[in-house]
Amino acid sequence: MATSFQKDSLIGWTRFRHGDFQCTVVTDGPLKIGPPANVDHDEFVRAQWMWERRPKSLLGKTLLDYLIAILIGFVLLLIPDAGILVACCWLSGMFLVIAQTVVRFVRWRHQYESSIARVIRSGAK
Repeated sequence: MATSFQKDSLIGWTRFRHGDFQCTVVTDGPLKIGPPANVDHDEFVRAQWMWERRPKSLLGKTLLDYLIAILIGFVLLLIPDAGILVACCWLSGMFLVIAQTVVRFVRWRHQYESSIARVIRSGAK
């Protein structure tokens, strides 16, 4: 479901948010928020749809989540006898999860950049 832009303005400052993204911009006046008038509306809607398809991380949003997953692997080394085998399995699994997250994000980014390029080209016509 698309979330609409919400804008709060003060003199010289424009603060807006779109979903979880928030930004404050220092301006000479209020910013016009929304698609530029000279771009193809269908291409702009496609770009918004691509943004909403941004993949979620499998482990979490912060570096701390990834570090905890790796730390668990090192803590598993403390288990007598089977610790090395369990830790190797855990760390291999975490490596695969991280690699899959990176691949999914890179693919999405390429598609999103292509979508933005189409929006820009449609405005140049």
